[in-house]
Amino acid sequence: GVAVTVCDNVCEAVSVTTSQIECITPANDGTGTTEICDVVVTQTSGSAESSLAFTYDRALTPSVTSIDPVRGGTGGGTLITITGTGFASSGNKVMIDGSICDIASEISTMITCYTNSHNGAIEAPVVVEVPDQGYAAYDDVAAATFYYIDRWSSIWTWGG
Repeated sequence: GVAVTVCDNVCEAVSVTTSQIECITPANDGTGTTEICDVVVTQTSGSAESSLAFTYDRALTPSVTSIDPVRGGTGGGTLITITGTGFASSGNKVMIDGSICDIASEISTMITCYTNSHNGAIEAPVVVEVPDQGYAAYDDVAAATFYYIDRWSSIWTWGG
């Protein structure tokens, strides 16, 4: 197998050929607005390092500011408004704990989508994948967290 790291963090391989490797870069755990990183490819025959080959740039990273509403039923159908910056005008993908949120509208600062069903109640951040930009970061992950509520399991449904 082949392993790739960026800034000493695993880059998840999605496609590997004899001449090219595509991987999903890990989130930048640095504190600065930019971070220049080494890229290391390791396989059974050895490893190769490219020094200072990848740059994380906060200014180029899409960001989720907030979502509204923050809760909906596990059956799906909740229309969520996601506000932020750097979204694409089309082709964004939204997921909540692995459940797809069907895009209703999208512009660079706002996406609306309908939740699909989810197996069980859970709280999870809304994940926005922007074409050719990767995953959006969070200004405040708590403000981007959605709560799937299973009304049958609510104590309020049965009178406490």
